[in-house]
Amino acid sequence: MLVSREPIRREVPHEEGAWIDFCKLSWKQLDTARKEGMKENAERAKLFGVEWIKALTSDGGEDRARKIAAAQEWDPSNFGTAVLLEFGIVAWSFEQAVSAKSIDDLDGATGVWAKQQIIDINKPPTEEEVKNG
Repeated sequence: MLVSREPIRREVPHEEGAWIDFCKLSWKQLDTARKEGMKENAERAKLFGVEWIKALTSDGGEDRARKIAAAQEWDPSNFGTAVLLEFGIVAWSFEQAVSAKSIDDLDGATGVWAKQQIIDINKPPTEEEVKNG
């Protein structure tokens, strides 16, 4: 199925009267955002050092690490924020037009909230959600 680019409007909860329109992302856009998230996470992992990574993967830790990774597939830290916001924001009620520069100018709370909205819109339903209709 092709991805619908129909805007999905969400009210910004911490800014009265403000809204942002989001769209679903293609597999390629999600893949690009994940790759950027991997780069960001690799930079963070360097701060922990080699010994920490060895400890995580020793004594059967590889299987544990795979299970954790699968459970956290849609965790916001797995996506590059700037890339995800640029792909997912299509319109908003703010004065400035939507652009990479204006997206970079969002305050922290709005950026975090918007990132989560895009993830929620794109995350497939769980087995339980499918079962319950």
